[in-house]
Amino acid sequence: MERDTREKKGKKQVKNALKSYKSPATSLESRVADFLSKTKGDDSLADFALKLGIPRMSLCRYLKREQSMSLSTLQKIAGALGVKTEAMLRDRQKKR
Repeated sequence: MERDTREKKGKKQVKNALKSYKSPATSLESRVADFLSKTKGDDSLADFALKLGIPRMSLCRYLKREQSMSLSTLQKIAGALGVKTEAMLRDRQKKR
C-alpha cells in the first residue's frame, strides 16, 4: 500500500515537471494561446469557437495549452480573424 502511494506521488511529480517544461514548440503554442485569449475578448468560448469555425472543446484545449494545433487549423483561424498567420506567432514581448 505504501509503495503504491510513493509510486503515485512520483508519477505526479514527473507529470508536474513535464507540464512546467517549455520547449520551443510549447513557446509557439503559448504565443497562439495568448493571441487567442486576447482576441477572444468578452465572447463566450462557444461564440468564439463558432466565429473561428472550430469545435469549442478544441478551442478550450488550445487556450489551456493541452492540445497542439495543426498548421491548417492555424491558417483557418487566422483567416477567420482576418490576420496573417505570422501575427498569431509573433512574440509580443520582443521589440521589432
